[in-house]
Formats: sequence, C-alpha cells, structure tokens
Amino acid sequence: MIHPDIANIAENMREFGLSILGKAVCEAICTMPRRPYAQALLVPLAAQAAEIIVKARIAEEHPLLIFESLPKPTPNLLDLKGLFEHGQTIQCKELAKILWATTGCEIKKVNEFLEFGNYAT
Repeated sequence: MIHPDIANIAENMREFGLSILGKAVCEAICTMPRRPYAQALLVPLAAQAAEIIVKARIAEEHPLLIFESLPKPTPNLLDLKGLFEHGQTIQCKELAKILWATTGCEIKKVNEFLEFGNYAT
C-alpha cells in the first residue's frame, strides 16, 4: 500500500519543475546583463527542470516508477520521508527509455536531451 503523501508526487514534481524552468527563463530575461555568470547558471537550472518534468510525467503512471531503489516499507507503507532519505531516483540517462516504456511518449531528439541532461548532474 502506498502512503497518501506519495499519491500527489507527480503533480508536485510537475509544479516544482515548471517553477524551476520559470525561474531560469526569468533569470535569462530579467537579470542577464546585471549578474555575472547568470548565463552559465541557466543551463544546469533548465536541465534540472527538464529532468524533474519528465520524471513527473513518468510518476503520473505510478509514483514508484521514478525510483531505481526503494527503501524498506515501514508498517506496510512506503512514505515520502523514507523515499527522500533512502530512495534513489532513476538517472537522467535512463529517462527517455523509461518515459517511452511507461507512457509511450518519445523524446524526438533523445541525444540532445541526454547531452542537456549532463548539465543537471
């Protein structure tokens, strides 16, 4: 049985990923001329956002599909705290394959996505 906190994980991740992406866009538009290294910081920020958004789509199918390893359940439930402390999500290099396998969605320029994902790690 899945803990009720995990049921909303896809929606929360999507909102978080879109917020990060929005921050990257805002930084690019609003602060680029005034802040040194702002452009360099945008790339990993946008890459992180993309990774989280793709994981959110996978988690819509089932929240545990985004995890490579899971903690041991406590009293018959996997809770959010246990996942954060002991779970490990799938790596960016596996995302395109798992997205396709779980949803049928295909990333058209997968090589570019994987290269971009290297900035997130």
